[in-house]
Amino acid sequence: MKRILFLTLILGMIGTSSCKKDKDCSLDSSSITGTYKVIHSYYKANSTTAEVDEYTTWDACEKDDLIKIMAGGALIFQDAGVVCTPAGDESGTWSLNGTTITVAFAGGSPVTESISNFSCSGMTIQEDLPNGGYSKTVLQKL
Repeated sequence: MKRILFLTLILGMIGTSSCKKDKDCSLDSSSITGTYKVIHSYYKANSTTAEVDEYTTWDACEKDDLIKIMAGGALIFQDAGVVCTPAGDESGTWSLNGTTITVAFAGGSPVTESISNFSCSGMTIQEDLPNGGYSKTVLQKL
């Protein structure tokens, strides 16, 4: 009888400990901060062309780069791992308005992209291009 009671208690403890509430991952300026890595990059020239997976054509030195979205609007693009020649490190700023992120690197024009599929583990960002085309990037949060 004690053995059955002990097993019941253990199973009850396992059941309640495995039901922890998931972290709140609603998109806001706090939850978006972190370090990301590109895991897919797609391009579609216009509404009549097929989507192309550009990531497969990237050099190894580009596939391991990191994007650091920091609190306060700072952004760092780090040429991590295998470093390209020349290195591609850049810094800039970011701002978030709903599901729209605007990124600006030093000396460049701001780029506005929409965010979809946001979760604790990553997101998809898309820049719409003329004629129905787009550039879409899938980021994994590290």
